[in-house]
Amino acid sequence: MRRWVLLFMVLLITMQAVPAAGAERYRIVVDDWVPYSFLKGGKPAGTDIDLLNAVGKSIGIGFEFVFVPWSRAIQMVKQGEADGIISLYDTPERREFLTYTTTPLSSETIVLIVAARKKLKPITTVADLAGLSVGVTPDTSYGREFDAATGFAREPCMSTDLKISKLLAGRMDVAVINRNSLGARLKQSPELKKKIRVLPLVINEQNLYLAFSKKALEQHRAPVEQISKSLARLRGDGTAARINRAYLSAIK
Repeated sequence: MRRWVLLFMVLLITMQAVPAAGAERYRIVVDDWVPYSFLKGGKPAGTDIDLLNAVGKSIGIGFEFVFVPWSRAIQMVKQGEADGIISLYDTPERREFLTYTTTPLSSETIVLIVAARKKLKPITTVADLAGLSVGVTPDTSYGREFDAATGFAREPCMSTDLKISKLLAGRMDVAVINRNSLGARLKQSPELKKKIRVLPLVINEQNLYLAFSKKALEQHRAPVEQISKSLARLRGDGTAARINRAYLSAIK
């Protein structure tokens, strides 16, 4: 009898964890952005994707992730061609066509890195970058203060890997980088820890969200409140932290 009770409990837990056949599924557009969202062995992976899948299991819904360039992803949710989008800032302009969860999916912290052997004056403010060459991603905002700053040369780099390679080759002085993107590289290549140094100045920090297309919601209602509560629970019970540890190396 006891064996059957245990078997029933395991079956019940499994049924709660996996969306039932025919459960609501939502088409989510994403960009290839390590470590938040990327394809691993042809399958969607990443900190934001894994956390959202955990949310789906907890409330009995499913997500289909469609990888497209970022500009296309924005247009698809704007026109209602996709149900939602992940890993984006909450801005007044985007609220015109998006409904955001109240709980963030993750966050982005922008820091500065230099080659470990590089000798620089102390950099404690953006103004201290004067006279230096700074690696940046073109057409990307790093916050009002940095975006408006002058006195240093912006060196365009299309990827995190390019920023690191230019630093190590001595082709620029400093690079602006997403802390989690750096953590993912260090997870893959631990030897980089000896070659680069993270400066204490934080350039910008913002939350990243899941948001649903207002046009799509007219046809396909999403449980935004339930998703928000599930996100809060999974962030509070340590699930989000465990997911992050699987992709990121600790940075000092």
